[in-house]
Amino acid sequence: MGFFDWLLGPRHSDLADDGLQQAIHQVMAGVDPRLQAMHGARERLAPAVAHALDYARSIAARQADCLPLQASRWAASPVLRALFARPEDITATVNASPDLREFVDSGGDGCGDTIYCIVAATPQQHTTLGTALEGDLLRRDVERHSISFGDFRLVGFSASPQALQQRTQEMVLEALVLDALAEITASQARGRALEAEHGLLRHRLALMAQSRAGLNGLEAEGAHHQDVAQLRQQLADNEAALAAAHSGSGWLEATLEQLQAHLAAAEESLPIRPTVLWLDPMNLMTAPQAANAAPVALTEIARPGRPLRLTFPAAIPRAEVALPHLDFDSALRLL
Repeated sequence: MGFFDWLLGPRHSDLADDGLQQAIHQVMAGVDPRLQAMHGARERLAPAVAHALDYARSIAARQADCLPLQASRWAASPVLRALFARPEDITATVNASPDLREFVDSGGDGCGDTIYCIVAATPQQHTTLGTALEGDLLRRDVERHSISFGDFRLVGFSASPQALQQRTQEMVLEALVLDALAEITASQARGRALEAEHGLLRHRLALMAQSRAGLNGLEAEGAHHQDVAQLRQQLADNEAALAAAHSGSGWLEATLEQLQAHLAAAEESLPIRPTVLWLDPMNLMTAPQAANAAPVALTEIARPGRPLRLTFPAAIPRAEVALPHLDFDSALRLL
């Protein structure tokens, strides 16, 4: 059972709903188990978790139909032609996925002849100079923008389109909670750094206050006193930052507030939206009204601070997954 398997089912919006209560419990346990003992934390977190659940379901509900991911479909599919330069690149990508291999080797959760998953890739834009015809005039040195794709990843392996839709919900929720946890961890690390800096500043200030000017006196008149005043200002700034970080009930309160804010703003925390690229046969970006333009419908995942990812749901015939090669000669030599 996956971390968020229990979240599947009807829409959760009522705090009394057992599914929502279980979701809140699991989110708390995953982020910081101490939240479960914090007075009023469940009630405060409930609206944010319910909103994250609804957002995950909306993403899964508008998922496009699964596109057959096989080399024989390359010529007929604008999506496959855009993402893969050659038909054989599709086969190479499928068989380069260790996660797919693990899914097949484990029995595929009752999967039949087809495996369903999400294909993700990172787009890269390239600018070149070419020619363009404007009316009867041929223009040279016209900037053209092409796009290529790399860093392919196959995720969310499922036995049916319905199971893939459910797995998509799980993945959205997992990403939201894990990103929130990363933010909380980074915030706590900054707090610990402030505390360490506070101790060093106090120690340094005590030493300078007790000492004489020393070699600083050779540099400029009053330099020692300026250094002490500057150090006191740094200590005051540090204490103000610490006070702001420790406002409320301390770290646990800050953790709850960050988790609330992240889940309540799911659309901004994890922007996932449909997008259409209009490309010509050379993967040059063009206008929709161009004669050779083809729409490439994908889903855009723009996680803050991370490379843009473009995805589409795919159906992989099990026969397309190459079986591992068994080297009998090597096996006999080991006997």
